[in-house]
Amino acid sequence: MLDKLLNEPGFALDIETTSDVGDTAHNCYHMTAQIICVSFASDSHSFVLLWDDIDKQQLTHLLCAKKLIGQNIKFDLKALVKHLPGITKEQIKQIFNNIYFDTKVGIVTGK
Repeated sequence: MLDKLLNEPGFALDIETTSDVGDTAHNCYHMTAQIICVSFASDSHSFVLLWDDIDKQQLTHLLCAKKLIGQNIKFDLKALVKHLPGITKEQIKQIFNNIYFDTKVGIVTGK
């Protein structure tokens, strides 16, 4: 399914998380959050994948190569990079540099 995003200039993503800690406050902390699924949307495609079904190498490649849009996207990206095996510091830097728009920041700042 991630192949559908290869020819897109960018995409929106959102993750759903849970925590083994047992209280909802920990669901909002990227270091304890466990990823359940990731939703993707571009102009041409939209789909949701369970975390266990995602090709992590392909996801890393897409995150490093595409413009990224999301709601509170820094949280999502922090959680994602924590769970991507073998990711390098250079790749993490590139992923965060690829943030094109955060809708949460846009709402607060009006931009």
